[in-house]
Amino acid sequence: MRLKIDENLGPSIVALFESAGLDVHSVPQEGLSGSPDDKVLFAAFSEDRALVTLDLDFSNSIRFPPAGKPGVIILRPALPLLSQLRQLAMEAIAYMKTESPRDSIGSLSRGAFAFSRLRWMQDNRKEQKVCPELKGTRYDWFKNEAAVEPGQKPEFDVLRTSTLATARAYHIKTMLQELYEQHPDDAEAWFRRWYYWATHSRLEPVVRVAKTLQSHFDGIIRWFKSGLSNGLLEGINSLIQSAKARARGFRSARKMKTIIYLLLSKLDFRLPSAVPN
Repeated sequence: MRLKIDENLGPSIVALFESAGLDVHSVPQEGLSGSPDDKVLFAAFSEDRALVTLDLDFSNSIRFPPAGKPGVIILRPALPLLSQLRQLAMEAIAYMKTESPRDSIGSLSRGAFAFSRLRWMQDNRKEQKVCPELKGTRYDWFKNEAAVEPGQKPEFDVLRTSTLATARAYHIKTMLQELYEQHPDDAEAWFRRWYYWATHSRLEPVVRVAKTLQSHFDGIIRWFKSGLSNGLLEGINSLIQSAKARARGFRSARKMKTIIYLLLSKLDFRLPSAVPN
């Protein structure tokens, strides 16, 4: 079996496939890191190699028709943990001993191999450049997963579990929210695994956010020891900016300081109230 391993799987997974006696090339070894999906898949198919990846974009059988091609195998771990990736890789190896991924797109998750023979069909989907079901769902994606009740919006439930890039970004976001639920001893390793997942997602906005968080890595990890954040300062600044907006600015810094002290000191001047007539 000839395989090309995508960059988002890492060298340890490449070694695992090699140890099984498979003919393996990896995307980084061939200088294709960061290349568009089309280029990566073309490189694999031109060498008659099936692509093994984490990237759900490759499951789009309209954009990447599998008929007559070596095939695609997508590993889908429940969490971005190396142990889960290794388990899925071993299951994929066991599967390929008896079956071939040719002409198909395979999805392996939680011990179940859903290998569907997705044939290319010449129909109206070929002309479809956008997903019309996304219309009107913008603010749904801003909600936390726990805030969306199952069945509350069936159409959105379908989109959330789809292979759309928007759905992938949504799951990466919700996974990041679990960082502060980790034990302090595990937080650093957990964040690094999430960072690797995010930066290898080929979703440019997600990659930018991940790199921004990485630049504040020391402060993020320090929270697990100190329990301190800049939340209080942000709240105070919000009150100050609100006062500036109401006053349309101040004539001097002295007057601005006076208003800040009055707002934030919570003084009780016990001013007399108006006596009704």
